[in-house]
Amino acid sequence: MLLQSQEARLRNALAGVEIASRQYDNAQARLLQQAGLMKDALTAVGSMTSQLAAGAMSALHVSTSMSGSASASGSTSNSYALSETRQLD
Repeated sequence: MLLQSQEARLRNALAGVEIASRQYDNAQARLLQQAGLMKDALTAVGSMTSQLAAGAMSALHVSTSMSGSASASGSTSNSYALSETRQLD
């Protein structure tokens, strides 16, 4: 009798684990499906945005320019003095 009750408890525990595992698998499948849909939606939005931007730029005839300048200067000054004094006797 004791062995049968332990076996029944083990079967119940195993059934609970199987149910939890199936629920986890279902949740994971839903999340993967949602992630795929979000990826597709973001790809479509990016494509539309780039097409709109290209159309707007061509309509406005956008131009760019770049200019720059650089200069460098330097100077060096050296001064030497030598002084000698002698006394004649």
